[in-house]
Amino acid sequence: MESAGLQSVIVNCDSRQIYRNLNIGTGKVSGDWQSYGSESKAYFVRGIPHFLIDYVDPTTRYSMTDYLTDWCDLYKYDLPENLDYVILVGGTGLWAKAIMEEFQPGIIKTEFQASFDCLRDEIETYSLQQLQKESSRQDFNNSDWNNPRRLSNALLRGVAKTNSWTTQLDYPVFGYKQSYAIDIDQNRLQSNIQSRLDSRIEEGLIQEVEALLYLKDRLLELGLEYRLTYLYLLGQMSKETWEQSLVQENIRYAKRQRTWLKKQDVCWIHSIEDITTIL
Repeated sequence: MESAGLQSVIVNCDSRQIYRNLNIGTGKVSGDWQSYGSESKAYFVRGIPHFLIDYVDPTTRYSMTDYLTDWCDLYKYDLPENLDYVILVGGTGLWAKAIMEEFQPGIIKTEFQASFDCLRDEIETYSLQQLQKESSRQDFNNSDWNNPRRLSNALLRGVAKTNSWTTQLDYPVFGYKQSYAIDIDQNRLQSNIQSRLDSRIEEGLIQEVEALLYLKDRLLELGLEYRLTYLYLLGQMSKETWEQSLVQENIRYAKRQRTWLKKQDVCWIHSIEDITTIL
């Protein structure tokens, strides 16, 4: 991406658009893979290189730690050094926040991976009461305290850190970082959600999910459009209920996103064009 002598690239920050074959349901922009530089490839959209998009098999469970590792590796192996801007775009705010704050998830060193896996297998057999006994109450809010998965993950991280099983990520150095979020009227937001879902259904959302039925219950984990359409295809809801649920649950999700963003250090704008006046 070049403008007025500036060179930029776009990096995807959407936790579902990383997956191959999840196109309509995620609203992924149409592009194609081309060579980028001498050894790398990028997903080009209208001539603009995109990274960390359309590259993970949907059978793979891909975590924020995986994403942060790929983000740091991107600068080591795939991007040129003379970029003016790296533009992070997407709706997974927690991943963007982790990048901005250079979160260290605790990457397990190769030589300790077997020990870590054994510990994880053991902890997964613990009851909620055992997990709570092994945890410090003050480190959790009420919802986390009764969430076995979060307690398990916290215990794993704690033991790994204590035993020096982890290594840190090497984040790239930026001279300037700023987060932006688009402020939009609630009525317009709901109208946009309805129009977007109508378009996705017309473009073939059902057919896309039908082609992914080999994933079975994995579809329940891949976002609202895939979960609800899978249940519809299983005959667990009528077409009318499916369509209504798509709209209602997306609206509720958008409200939760907005509430979360209001608590973050972001610059609110009214349109993408506003960014050019700020920079």
